[in-house]
Amino acid sequence: MTILNLSFNNTNIRIVLRRTETAQAIINAIPFEATIQTWGCEVIFDCPIRVPFEWDATNIVKPGDIGFWPDGSCITIAYGATPISRYGEARLACNCNIWGDA
Repeated sequence: MTILNLSFNNTNIRIVLRRTETAQAIINAIPFEATIQTWGCEVIFDCPIRVPFEWDATNIVKPGDIGFWPDGSCITIAYGATPISRYGEARLACNCNIWGDA
């Protein structure tokens, strides 16, 4: 099990990495800095990697799923509903590769 510690705005998140190509690419890219943005209950920030969509990319996630949006080269952290969520789900704007769990 590989663990990554992410720090932003005096917040630390422990991420358990999944065994995916995206997770490996992110490990190879660290350390890096980025400016965070939020959209509803989602944190988004740039990541300096390029990877394709994985076969199981999705936009419906569980709070705590850590994703990567290949089209925008961004990491996403879902922790609740976004403006397009339905019935309390965590719905991202686009499909993302899920590469870790907070």
